[in-house]
Amino acid sequence: MFIGHYAAGLALKKFEKRASLGVLFLGVQFVDILFFPFVLLGIERINIIENYTQSTHFQLEYLPYTHSVLASVLWAAAA
Repeated sequence: MFIGHYAAGLALKKFEKRASLGVLFLGVQFVDILFFPFVLLGIERINIIENYTQSTHFQLEYLPYTHSVLASVLWAAAA
């Protein structure tokens, strides 16, 4: 799941040589960095289900403030 995010950061680095790769990686992971504190605060919700998939034990239930298209546009504008 995360490899696609990091690939976008690496692709951006090719076009913007002066940009820090660390900053690009933070940028492409920004909504995921916000997601888990939002879950802990009860703003967004996940269900913990043992062996839900081979790679994760949680089902994404309610995440409109980090992973919706509108939220992503607003976070990008704020950044």
